[in-house]
Amino acid sequence: MLILKNLHLLKTNNLVNGKWIESTTGEVLDVINPATDEIIAHIFNIDITKIDKVINVANKAQKLWSRVESKERTKYINQWHDLLLANVEDLAKIITAEQGKPLAESRQEIVQAASFLLQLSLEGEAITDRASVEAKENKVKKVKEPIGVCAAITSSDSPAAIVIEKVGAALAAGCSVILKPASETPLTALAIGQLAIDAGIPAGVINIITGSAKKIAAVLINSHLVHKVTFTGSSAAGQALIKNSDDRLTKVTFELRDSPPLIVFSDADLNVAVEGLMRSKFHNAGQSCLCANRIYVHADIYVAFIKKLISQMQTIKIGSGTEEGTNLGPLINFAAIERIEKHIRDLLAKGGRLATGGSRHFKGDRFYQPTIIIDATMDMLVAHEEVFGPLVPIFKFESDAEVVLLANSRRHGQMSYVYSTNTNRIARTVAGLDSDFVGVNLTKEMLFDDVSAERAASSINAHIHTKRIYVTSSV
Repeated sequence: MLILKNLHLLKTNNLVNGKWIESTTGEVLDVINPATDEIIAHIFNIDITKIDKVINVANKAQKLWSRVESKERTKYINQWHDLLLANVEDLAKIITAEQGKPLAESRQEIVQAASFLLQLSLEGEAITDRASVEAKENKVKKVKEPIGVCAAITSSDSPAAIVIEKVGAALAAGCSVILKPASETPLTALAIGQLAIDAGIPAGVINIITGSAKKIAAVLINSHLVHKVTFTGSSAAGQALIKNSDDRLTKVTFELRDSPPLIVFSDADLNVAVEGLMRSKFHNAGQSCLCANRIYVHADIYVAFIKKLISQMQTIKIGSGTEEGTNLGPLINFAAIERIEKHIRDLLAKGGRLATGGSRHFKGDRFYQPTIIIDATMDMLVAHEEVFGPLVPIFKFESDAEVVLLANSRRHGQMSYVYSTNTNRIARTVAGLDSDFVGVNLTKEMLFDDVSAERAASSINAHIHTKRIYVTSSV
């Protein structure tokens, strides 16, 4: 049972046009605490036939919101930021109850999300202040305008941070949003929506609907009034989203989970490398798109690295996120557990060896022991499919060129990690990796904390289009 100080944060209806609307279909989504299997809320799902009305609401609101001066939008967003920080404890309790991560991680997520929201508001004001740029002799005028109604579909691993990044960027750019949060973690999104209302953000600018992701996404991506779709989730889900669209082309931004590699060279500081792996792999029980999935360790330090890692893993405390000192909670659902078990069966069948872990934890069926499999090879499923859990497959490599080829043999999109004390080797490896971001010798300063202006500007620019106005005389 959820006990909150601010009781009006616990919402179970959909948010449409500033009002909490109960579905008329009777379809209910059960929100389950993965640590206890307790049903903590029943969410009333949207009537699919009513989504077009929601889109029309968002379209009308967007036309008004886009005309609000950027400084005024910033005031609303900053008020939203202040309310997030004022309700950190309640929001963290909601995240932990429906997602399972330890309370300390949940609190950190809210603080980071609020910080990024503030950065988005600053960047949004700066970008829109540059809305009109005239070329020489005033022959061409460039105008930056909000792209229009945005649909955001989010995953369950960071139910506050991902929502804030997508919704906050759209609002700062002058767009309205229809948000479809992950079915496992809708309460966090709905609570954030209530705080947006409290901040004075106009009705219809933020709309939150729940239900079948496949059905909702199909309506949103095929609507001529939805001008942008942003999605975070698995590569398979992203592919399905595209396949479910009709012939209409919509601007999309996908952040897809894949298989980030972590490379440990023979000259690496083992203490730094092990600490970095621990923070990357076991953050949110391994359920993050930034968690290392394939661990490549040079043959010369292979045994020493594994011994040190096993020693560090023995310090992990597994339990409910509300228990003091817990740093590894349950997985979000049974599908996540079954995926890990499938990988372990495949690893062992193809010559991998179990170093530690390898079974469900006595705490409950959604808890899994941190597991190391050594002697992993590239013909195993884990080399080509995401794990999204506390499973560490360790591959052995012999040369710099070999490990870059191995790392690039699987799409790894957002993130790669490199551990070495040789600057020339680092530079060569970073240049060779096919990745959006590369973390080098990362321990405490992880990209989970990244709230840079560059990232904020990129997020906002994705919700803006540039219109060029050609004139025949000076204006």
